[in-house]
Amino acid sequence: MFLRRIVSWAVWTGKGAPTPDTRETQNLAKSLKPGWRRRLDLHGRAAAEVFDRVLPQGGQPRIIFTSRHGNMDRTLRLMGQMLRGEPPSPTDFSLSVHNTLPGIASINWGITQSHTALAAGSDTFLAGLTETLCQGLDDPTTPSLLIHVDLPLPAVYGAFEDAPLVEHAIALWMESAATDGGEVMTFTPTKTRWTDASPWDQVAALNAFLANGDQSEVELVGRTSAWRITRHV
Repeated sequence: MFLRRIVSWAVWTGKGAPTPDTRETQNLAKSLKPGWRRRLDLHGRAAAEVFDRVLPQGGQPRIIFTSRHGNMDRTLRLMGQMLRGEPPSPTDFSLSVHNTLPGIASINWGITQSHTALAAGSDTFLAGLTETLCQGLDDPTTPSLLIHVDLPLPAVYGAFEDAPLVEHAIALWMESAATDGGEVMTFTPTKTRWTDASPWDQVAALNAFLANGDQSEVELVGRTSAWRITRHV
């Protein structure tokens, strides 16, 4: 069991998605320096948008970044360039690496704490939550910022989509329960009913729970793990 305070959170979903927080993609990540913003596509801008919305002025969190597929649009473009015998685009190459986004965030916002990047199939978001909680247990005084982003796969990989995927990004700022602000939550691992829920299912359930102060608990259930989150009274 883990006790942590969720100080702030932000969720972005693509236009027309079934949540109230929809934003035009061209308006994303305006706080990024122009040079970085020009290079980033939707995958990067969505992550940077939610990151900035929870990052306090001068904040120095450890960054835990998760994405099931990473930036597959850039990866697919790189493979096409190589198949055609063209030199790979340096921009596409550098920005397709899985930990690119926390690296850019560190540079753009001057964050000097460590960062971790994870991918764990359909349990990617849950793996990021587990890592965030464990890092908080190891060092309770340093805040953690969990960022998760995923977009639907390009059409050529459509057969590998095991569930409909809404483009989305979420950021969670967590601190020690002894700090002020936000809500203290109890996180309990559970094995009650593992399912094939997708990261989007888990993000949507968590967003609804955090937005509804009358809901006492929620279970985020995956294929190999699950967490029960309870408001601490």
